[in-house]
Amino acid sequence: MKKIKLNPDQIIVPKEYKLGNTSILQIYFRVFDKKYGEDFPYAIVVRSDFISKEDRKEILEKRPHFSEEILSFFEAKIESKYYLIDGNHKSAAAALTRSPVYCLELETDEDLEDIREMVERGELFSFPRTEKSLEKLVFAFEDWIHGYNIGYESSKIRRNTQTVKERVDELVSNKDIPNYMIERYLEGNEKWITT
Repeated sequence: MKKIKLNPDQIIVPKEYKLGNTSILQIYFRVFDKKYGEDFPYAIVVRSDFISKEDRKEILEKRPHFSEEILSFFEAKIESKYYLIDGNHKSAAAALTRSPVYCLELETDEDLEDIREMVERGELFSFPRTEKSLEKLVFAFEDWIHGYNIGYESSKIRRNTQTVKERVDELVSNKDIPNYMIERYLEGNEKWITT
């Protein structure tokens, strides 16, 4: 496991995720706006290319709704990107304040156990995932993206994912967050932090 800084356009999230609790977002926003985001427990990510193209194709071909569209989607979408496993509010607050998203990148199965131990020690708030292997965790995330848990339709693939930046752009555009957050996001021409 390693600590990394990512830009919001490098992190993939399921589009269905709603930020939900605005109070939590407000807390994170204030912390990131005051430049203390690195002091909070980090978001948790895994590289979207953690599973090789060959292994992914072999596994996906066994799925009842496999198509070349699915395979093409992954090959285009996952390059140099990360899946957000935990940290919706943190990543949104970082994006809204044009701060980097501070992340822990899971690299091995042992990292999952380390994360759970960090929760027990109070170094992280929670980690609700129960998967024992990183491969299963990645496939659970991808199953959610494809809607295997809610009934799959191939035409919905591209609508089921977005980056954290795209999600924040949508929240701002739809005015689904407080005005002061929108104003902070829109001010200036600040550049994203590069990794």
